[in-house]
Amino acid sequence: MAPLSRALIGCLLCAVTGVQAVTLFADNEARQELLNLRQRLATLERTLERNLQEESRSRRELADQLQSLSNAQTQEQARRKQIEQTLEALIKTTEEQARVGRGSLELLNQLEKLRQDLARLRGENEALRDFVAGFQRGLADLRQSQADLRNNIGGVQAGLNEVQRAVKDAGALEERLRKVEPVRVSLEGRDFEALPAELAAYDAAVKAFSSDDHKSAQALFEQFLLRYPGSAYRPWVHYWLGSSQQATEEFKAAQASLRTLLKDFPGHPRSADAMLALAGVQFDLKEPRPVVRKTLEDLIKAYPGTKAAAVARDRLAKLK
Repeated sequence: MAPLSRALIGCLLCAVTGVQAVTLFADNEARQELLNLRQRLATLERTLERNLQEESRSRRELADQLQSLSNAQTQEQARRKQIEQTLEALIKTTEEQARVGRGSLELLNQLEKLRQDLARLRGENEALRDFVAGFQRGLADLRQSQADLRNNIGGVQAGLNEVQRAVKDAGALEERLRKVEPVRVSLEGRDFEALPAELAAYDAAVKAFSSDDHKSAQALFEQFLLRYPGSAYRPWVHYWLGSSQQATEEFKAAQASLRTLLKDFPGHPRSADAMLALAGVQFDLKEPRPVVRKTLEDLIKAYPGTKAAAVARDRLAKLK
């Protein structure tokens, strides 16, 4: 490969790595923002509940005060009625005594008692007026407090609606992020992370190969390498691509794909199978028998005990 091509590939890999890092950073920021919104929603809900409780308590206090005022007015009316009756009786008695001209001292005493009762009544009336005035001031303050509380509740409700919309939007964002968030993959003893779309693309290509649709499989594997050049699936993709190319008798391309796997990913779980497939491609290309034999011998030596090595021994025995 020319130095310029290697440099270009290096730049592309760096760019992909940078995009992945930015995506991961954006994912973390989105999750933190969603957490903050949910916490704010919980706080606003608690505030709304507390304000509703305060309003309910204020209403109970107002009802109690109104009941107290009603009771005081009833008592005041009863006292007034009693005093009026007493005054009427005294006046009647005074008139009778004055008419008959007796009991002047008793009359004076009754008149004095009447003056005292009237003075007491005036004092009670004054106290009642003070009580009513104080109650009216308290009632005005309570109404203002209720108005402030309603405004506060309205503001909290508006904020709550805003946060709920934000949480809904954040939930939609979280769902979109989930579609691009890497997932854990375990394949033939190797664990790595892959994007959901990356996993789906690989599975679709392997499914096409398993259905003997080798042309479609070849196209899908080639697209995969272009779309995900830094994917951990690359060794498997090179193997299946080489196998698809061999099935469609594109032997030169198959040889290049298999050699890429053996060169870039030595010791990979598919390396032994790739060497066995490479020997088959060399045979199909009618390369000299010593070349094919050496590939099979190298396979037996590099990967003893594998199924591919056992097949290689059988082919060596039949190779002339």
